[in-house]
Amino acid sequence: MWLEAPMAVVDRLTVALGTAGIPIRGLNRERHLLEDLFFRLTEERGE
Repeated sequence: MWLEAPMAVVDRLTVALGTAGIPIRGLNRERHLLEDLFFRLTEERGE
């Protein structure tokens, strides 16, 4: 899942998920161009 939000919102979401018992397997802070995301998604599918 991709989420773009201010860090305060990400912090609250992280706490809410943990409180609800939903594990977070990874959290990465990075920004990509839409074109980069397109190529990454299509390459993973082998298209």
